[in-house]
Amino acid sequence: MPAPAAQGFQDYASWFLELISGLRNAPTEPLKPVDLETCGPCTCGLINKKYRIVGGNETYVHQYPWMALLLYNGEFRCGATLINNLYVLTAAHCVRPFLKEFLSVRFLEYDRSTANESEHFDRKVKWFTEHKDYNSDTHDNDIALIRLEEEVQYDDVMRPVCLPVRDESFSNKTDINPDITY
Repeated sequence: MPAPAAQGFQDYASWFLELISGLRNAPTEPLKPVDLETCGPCTCGLINKKYRIVGGNETYVHQYPWMALLLYNGEFRCGATLINNLYVLTAAHCVRPFLKEFLSVRFLEYDRSTANESEHFDRKVKWFTEHKDYNSDTHDNDIALIRLEEEVQYDDVMRPVCLPVRDESFSNKTDINPDITY
């Protein structure tokens, strides 16, 4: 997938913010366009392939680097997905009714039951917002956006998930998994 042009990125950012405009307190700060001179080739959504287990579900360390842990007071709460260097997407029920001061996001964690199986890092939460029509009884519109206090640096291992392109339709498509947290 080619890297978007700077204007294309702004259009995409506007579209994405419009898409999630149902979120309360949607971000008012503009998203920075990607600097194409330093960006390099697009690497979002590329899994770090090594081995595949036929008939199994186990992954290997850092295979899905955009997957993150949402922690409350240092304890696992939910999964989350890195969508760019400052924003994480999760379910609204994962942040309600918590205070941002007690939330953090952990990246590159592989096995929560083992202390040092992989190098990981945490980011504090600057703010979060849930969809304005989120219903905690039915879980309708169960989506929330988290703004990190500090950027996530991309490298050979760390990268965001790919998001759909503007105007992409999923009507009449099968095998689409709406869950982004596991």
